[in-house]
Amino acid sequence: MAGSINLKMRQAALSALDLASRADERRIAPRAAGDDTARHWHVVSVGAKFERQAAEESSFVAKQIAQAGFEVYSVKLRRMIVPRANQLSREQRKVRHLFAKEKIEPMFPGYEFVRFNPVTDPWHDIFRVIGVRGMLCENNLPAPVSDNFIATLRASEINGAIPATIKASDVFAVGETVRITKAGAFEGSTGTLERLDDAGRIRLLLDLFGGSVPADMTIADIEKL
Repeated sequence: MAGSINLKMRQAALSALDLASRADERRIAPRAAGDDTARHWHVVSVGAKFERQAAEESSFVAKQIAQAGFEVYSVKLRRMIVPRANQLSREQRKVRHLFAKEKIEPMFPGYEFVRFNPVTDPWHDIFRVIGVRGMLCENNLPAPVSDNFIATLRASEINGAIPATIKASDVFAVGETVRITKAGAFEGSTGTLERLDDAGRIRLLLDLFGGSVPADMTIADIEKL
């Protein structure tokens, strides 16, 4: 009787080891190809201490998830950082926006988009990656992100990053008097900034014909006095 019990325990132990071995192989080996149309994008949360690497070509977390066989999309944003006025000479301050420097950073800090089929793919393995905090879920299942949303983001990229415009408010202020540099009839004229937005569009009030005449331009068309 004791021998029979020991045999059953041994068989159970061997079965458990076999299952553990298969699970480990599944974690290490790339995911097998399947029905790609059933795979959708999902949002994976990354720990704050890994965010500093998120602006690189491929962050540590993204590499580890990709090595497990999943497709990963890290959205990058290309910003132009305008230097502070005290970092420039008096002449340079007039065209401060021309001294802006490029900076690549995550568009969605702390998040990666990962594509998988929640029914057939071993998506739980993603939680084993160092740096992964969680996943956006609904009813205890990963919530899918629209393929059109991802396609729109990718279509907006230029050289691997989505360009962001310089905020006009970083350079100019409403009520400020500026000079027009755009070639044309008003080149060299001065005007007062009546309106500006973060897309770089501005409205000037020009002192012409005995009154104020509005003119719509962009921050690339003017300079500081």
